Order: sequence, then structure tokens, then C-alpha cells
Amino acid sequence: MFEKCENFFFSCVENTNREIKKIFQVNKDIDFISLHTKKQIIGKGRKLNKWISKEGDFTCSYLINKSFKISMLGQLNIIISISILECLKRYYPNINFYLKWPNDILIDDKKIGGVLIETNISKGVITHLVVGIGINFVSNPTLENYKTAKILDFTNKIDTVKIFHCLSKKIKDNIVLWNEKNFTSFKKKWMKSCKDIGNEVLIKMGGKHFIGVLKEIDDSALLVLKTKNNNIIKVSYGDII
Repeated sequence: MFEKCENFFFSCVENTNREIKKIFQVNKDIDFISLHTKKQIIGKGRKLNKWISKEGDFTCSYLINKSFKISMLGQLNIIISISILECLKRYYPNINFYLKWPNDILIDDKKIGGVLIETNISKGVITHLVVGIGINFVSNPTLENYKTAKILDFTNKIDTVKIFHCLSKKIKDNIVLWNEKNFTSFKKKWMKSCKDIGNEVLIKMGGKHFIGVLKEIDDSALLVLKTKNNNIIKVSYGDII
């Protein structure tokens, strides 16, 4: 499935997603592009939020040059999150990593990382997508909305390049596994690693708010909430606040 793959390493780039798209423009025969940089000047998060990082933090992007149905994007998002979790647990087995919907990485209740997926869509099909990943290794911003942490708070064992190579392989392997089998195993892994399962949560989706017990994610990776009135609400995007 991924026959031609290339890795790119930089000392500094303005933005990893932007840089990997430039590389793809002149290398459209590559199935999977991985890009690692020591420093990113203008980090970008979901909803145009700024991602703050310093040299030594994990900043990378992966471009997947494969076609997917738009309806598969939710599942892909879960698979990427699971891939990150598996690599972090491989190198840091004694740290309590968790996942928060839709794609935050936590240590206990503190955010250490996130994912930004950008898609290229043509004729109703995703032709390729870029996965930007940021993880706090040596620094963590002070934010009003939520607590943050960094890997350095828990260990001095810092090697972002090893994590980069691990993720490159893990994302490809998990996509192949998903393609050959189904989403069930990833769904189970995500639910096991999500601290909010079984708890009451507040979901912000656009201008709307929903309160309910987070029951699961369904087979389309939609978040399933049960309200106090026993109504079932399925959420495709938004934030747990």
C-alpha cells in the first residue's frame, strides 16, 4: 500500500504542514512523506489556533498520498491518535498517557499534544491528507482554557527523532491493518485510553452545547452521548470543554 516513502529532516521551518505540501508538489509519486523539524516558527492547531512550541519539542507532519472516502475521516483521526499513543507508550511505559476526543494527547488530565489533519478533496473523495502533530517535550505553554504538561516533567529521556520514525512506521502499519480488517480494534483501543468514557461531559459544537454521558464512539467514529432524558446524541465534530 505504501511502496514509496521518503523522510525529510529540517533544522527549522515556518510550518511543517505547509512545508510538506511544497515537497509533495514536486514529488507526487511518493505514497507517504514524513517531515521532522527541530524548530517550527508558526505552529497551527485546530480552528486556526496557534500551536506554541520551542526547539526540542516534537513538531512533524506526515502526508498520506492515498484516496479515502470522506466518511472515513473520523476513523482516520482515531487511528492517528492511537498510533501516537502506541509510540509514546513504547518509549515511555511508565507515563500515564490518555486520549481526549477528538485528537488531544494527555498525561493524566494535562494536554501535551494534538493533531491537525488537513485534507485535499476532489469530486467528493479525499485524494491525500496531511497530518500535523505537535507534542510538548521540553516546553509547555500556559493557557487559560486547560492545563498543559511536557514529557520533560516526567523523564529526561528525550529523543524526538526516535518517536518520529516510530510514528512513521506505526501510522502506515495501522492504516494497512485498518484497510485489511476493520475499525473495531482501534475503536476498542481508543475507548480504553479515553478518560472521559462513562463520565458526563460538555460538548461545544459550533454555537451549540450538549451535555451528556460519553458512552462510546460508534463505528463511524462519532461521539455518542446519552443525555439526562435518555436521548442519544451523536457528534461528528467539536470539543469537550
